[in-house]
Amino acid sequence: MTENEEDVSVWIPTSYSDAPASDLVALVDNARDEGVLTGDPRLELLIDPYNTKPLGFTLMLRHRTGSQENVALSTGFTEICYADSGLSTSDAARHYLDHIAEVANGLLYQIVGHL
Repeated sequence: MTENEEDVSVWIPTSYSDAPASDLVALVDNARDEGVLTGDPRLELLIDPYNTKPLGFTLMLRHRTGSQENVALSTGFTEICYADSGLSTSDAARHYLDHIAEVANGLLYQIVGHL
């Protein structure tokens, strides 16, 4: 990834943030907009943040087209797994994006049985 670390750091969730789950959603949205986080173009990745305890999110996948585009599948609530405080901004961003990809791929695996 190439980014201005000061700009990206505002999206890195921390345990002392007022809204860490919303920070995570902003990080994912910006990574997706910049082409850093990619996936199957037929599927839409949705994340619903929970900024009250327990802190976390619900990740959902749904079809972008077709008769079932209003149906989303989810594994339910996932707690935020905070990055180590000593990581660089880039490494912390990668930690969170890897976690989102892991949750999304886990859901896909449950649906189709392979990746």
